[in-house]
Amino acid sequence: MRFNPPLRPLLIGNPKFNLPEDELRRTLAELNRPAPKPELPNTDLAQSDPPESAQVIVASANVPDSSWSTHRLRGLTRSASAGDCAESEVLPALPGTQAEVKDIYSMLQGNGWSAAPPYTDGRALEEVVKRVHHPRVLHIATHGFFLSDQATQTGPKDVTATAMEDPMLSSGLFFAGAARSVCGLPTAANADDGILTAYEASMLDLEGTELVVLSACNTGLGTNRSGEGVFGLRRAFQEAGAGSVLISMWQVPDEETTRLMTLFYENWLAGKNKHEALRIAQRKLRDELKTEGRDSPFYWGAFVLVGP
Repeated sequence: MRFNPPLRPLLIGNPKFNLPEDELRRTLAELNRPAPKPELPNTDLAQSDPPESAQVIVASANVPDSSWSTHRLRGLTRSASAGDCAESEVLPALPGTQAEVKDIYSMLQGNGWSAAPPYTDGRALEEVVKRVHHPRVLHIATHGFFLSDQATQTGPKDVTATAMEDPMLSSGLFFAGAARSVCGLPTAANADDGILTAYEASMLDLEGTELVVLSACNTGLGTNRSGEGVFGLRRAFQEAGAGSVLISMWQVPDEETTRLMTLFYENWLAGKNKHEALRIAQRKLRDELKTEGRDSPFYWGAFVLVGP
């Protein structure tokens, strides 16, 4: 009889977007250090070189609040020169995502899951995602972007030509060190640029992955091609093998999204199916917000679950 070992979750949140190059190199060295041979296969990071990363610049979006630091979306209208761009400001930190992945980690452990501690801060690297093999759950809490067709027509020529050619380069997620790329600075040697595009996500090894949670802004948006459907992160992660993908349809606030995700996992781990767990979480968050006079779908209604 063949024994199938339990699949482990991978949690990533609160990346250090302005990660210094020396710290990046130290972290990569740790990831590349050979690990003790496990007794059973699991989803620890493989020690293989990651594929090349595509360069993108993201476009600005209309938002109801000018405070970027409270939302999981970031956009730029052009590539900033090194002299114009403050790496510490271009991708603000998301403290809510730190609490989010830590709370989910604690809940998983409390329900008997074998889970590695979350990858946060300087360890929340693009390489971590690219090297994982079929985790049971992949949860990513960070800034996301979607480069619309309209934006590609007005953005930098060196970026828009590529994005219009391949719509899977028009959306993605930011990881540790991404501020360098957004600011137009060179990527460290033998390192990814910190920007995981939908194209790259489609090549991940997620066969057997039960759930991918993209806890960021606009992760459900994509480019619609006639006769071919919508190209974006949802399609990418499902092509990579994920069974279900939890995605957002608009900009999401940091604090309320943390609460929603905590409620979702509480319900799911209590035995509800994923769709029911999300509905209950949204209803409870809405009830809480009503008492504060903030009963708006903006805060609780952005996320949809695609898949069983």
